[in-house]
Amino acid sequence: MDNYVSSVLSEYKDFIRKTLRPKALPVAPNLQLVQEVATKGRMAAKDPLGSQFRSFVMKLQYVATWVRFDISFTCSQLAGHVHNPGPPHWAALHHLMEYLENYPSFKLEYKQGPRTGKELSAYADADWATDVETRKSISGQVTLFNGAPIMWKSKRQTSIALSSAEAEYMAVSDISKDIIHMRSLLRSMGFAQLEATTVHEDNTACIEWGNNIIGGRERAKHIDIRKHFAHETIKNGHMILKKVATTAQLADIMTKGVKLPQWEMCTKGLLGRPLIPAKPVVAQEGVDD
Repeated sequence: MDNYVSSVLSEYKDFIRKTLRPKALPVAPNLQLVQEVATKGRMAAKDPLGSQFRSFVMKLQYVATWVRFDISFTCSQLAGHVHNPGPPHWAALHHLMEYLENYPSFKLEYKQGPRTGKELSAYADADWATDVETRKSISGQVTLFNGAPIMWKSKRQTSIALSSAEAEYMAVSDISKDIIHMRSLLRSMGFAQLEATTVHEDNTACIEWGNNIIGGRERAKHIDIRKHFAHETIKNGHMILKKVATTAQLADIMTKGVKLPQWEMCTKGLLGRPLIPAKPVVAQEGVDD
């Protein structure tokens, strides 16, 4: 996969005919991308620059899906603008390429651990109403086995959450379906999970809803019944929600662009080691262009 990333970088540098300045983050903190207004007489589908943009985003999405959880959020955001990319979207893609120039090598390490029947764990998070155009929230999740990431996801929620707790609850309900699937898969492979899978969540109200929602809380009565799958999963003993500090929420990088200290905490926590840059970073993130 490292060779694949290098080939994409080479193709991009040949396209822009410029050198890349290494960046420490794949996206500027709190960057908001909005839809570009199409120029009259210009069809995005026939725009050669748009085709190049879609090609680069597609290639990076492949990497983000299988290996590079560190660029999952950024690729997800860029993918939402492939139909009509404008200067801000190209700038965000360029920033991502400069990050990959800094970290072209990225290896996930899977180690054998003790067979305790509780090797599976996860982190679920959400950034409430972060989409400035739709006011929909972004869900982020990472599932680990023996402390190493095996599944991750960054996606815009399908409905509008009325509170941060509701957005978090939607994220937890989403990951509960993946937990059920992974527990079944691991059981068939001889790694049956004997205890409930721990999902780390940083919202107290969300945890309370997961444990006590049915029959109950006024603030949660309006939530679509499909989102209450989390409560059912907990009730059946497949999953348990555990409070984690926001500063220790490893899925945070799946929901938004974060500042460098939080980024380093998340990547180190998920990889079990700090990322080592290939080249020195020339400017501080959040300050440079």
